[in-house]
Amino acid sequence: MDFNELQEAAIQSLQHPGAGGKPMPKTSSKKPPILYVFRHTQTYDNIRRVFSGKRQSQLTPKGKKQAQELAHKLVHMHIDLFISPDLIRCRQTLEPLQKMLPHIPYLVKKELVERDYGILTGKSKMEAMKEHPKNAVLWRRSWDVAPPKGESIKNVWENRIHPFCKWLETKMKKE
Repeated sequence: MDFNELQEAAIQSLQHPGAGGKPMPKTSSKKPPILYVFRHTQTYDNIRRVFSGKRQSQLTPKGKKQAQELAHKLVHMHIDLFISPDLIRCRQTLEPLQKMLPHIPYLVKKELVERDYGILTGKSKMEAMKEHPKNAVLWRRSWDVAPPKGESIKNVWENRIHPFCKWLETKMKKE
């Protein structure tokens, strides 16, 4: 029913109550789920401009402050579930909010682990450019070219992100 039809139905209902016209459409009281997505706040690898990927990297003091600020922004939102990869930077980012909302369940999903940068992991972007001047940008930004011993963005999508999205879609439809 478009707006004009709704308007006409409302007018008819007011002018002729109970006249047997089309009933007003019912709206669902259940709100659609909202998904809040964030990776992590600032880490030591971020400030050193290091390829982290699956590597563990702690939050900096600034990152911890950012995590607190994020928690204060989200604490009043309706949250049913926390989902995170098993990366310390992600857990540390979520920690302040979890402390404020200890009743919310928490799931660790391996599918959310960041990309494996292979031989680039732990190296700065400058080091990578010096050591692999012809390939560093290609490995980093290409959809389907992976760094040696690492994953392409396409690999991550096909093997982890897409299956995770399907799982999440199913979960959200059930609830």
